[in-house]
Amino acid sequence: MSLNDIKHLAVETIYLVPDASEGQRCYLWCDDPAPGLDMDPSDSVEYLRKDVHDAIIAKQASAAKQGMDAAKKVAGSNLEQAKRLHAESSPAALESEREANARLTELVAKLEQERDALAAHVERQSELLRRLVSAMRNYEMDADPDYPPPRDHRAMMSDAEAALKAVPVTSLARRDSHPDCELECGAYGTYCKCAAEKSQQAAWDKEEEDLKKVRDGKMSTNTFRRIHFPELAASSKTEDHQ
Repeated sequence: MSLNDIKHLAVETIYLVPDASEGQRCYLWCDDPAPGLDMDPSDSVEYLRKDVHDAIIAKQASAAKQGMDAAKKVAGSNLEQAKRLHAESSPAALESEREANARLTELVAKLEQERDALAAHVERQSELLRRLVSAMRNYEMDADPDYPPPRDHRAMMSDAEAALKAVPVTSLARRDSHPDCELECGAYGTYCKCAAEKSQQAAWDKEEEDLKKVRDGKMSTNTFRRIHFPELAASSKTEDHQ
């Protein structure tokens, strides 16, 4: 058995016991507080074994060191954070942040202008395509049987109709992606983009309906032009008058 095994099996306490067996009073070290039959345990003094005592002290010292290391680490982290906050709140840092925000605001405003210009261009192209398709349909309906439209007229009209259908339904001028109209159009003030699109779609539906009436003979071509193309109707009247 090794010395460590003996220490492990040994008791943790030891007693200093008074002894007068040899005619004089002295003290002996013993594991039992009352090794004799006539001895009183209260007369002995209990002590902690030195090796156990040293182990406890070492354990406490290790725990204290770990606590100190952890406290130093937290203190160091707090110090770094305090330095960073102090640097961020300095006048120079605040001025730099204000300049960066100003540049960002200017860039956002420029991008919004470019976006709105692109959206307006797309909407103008869509309107031109729609009017082109309507004009080609009217030309085909009003064509003299003796002078039919060119052979490629139908192909050109199909291409124009396909281009019109390819225009995105959602306008690029919308500022938000929220489905709620109040949130999406709030930036426009009293102008509601959703209502404007619905009104435009209603006008297109009305034009398709009246065009069907012209094809069915329920509406004249002049009436159709006067309702949907008043500028063309006025031009036609001027030419007829001349």
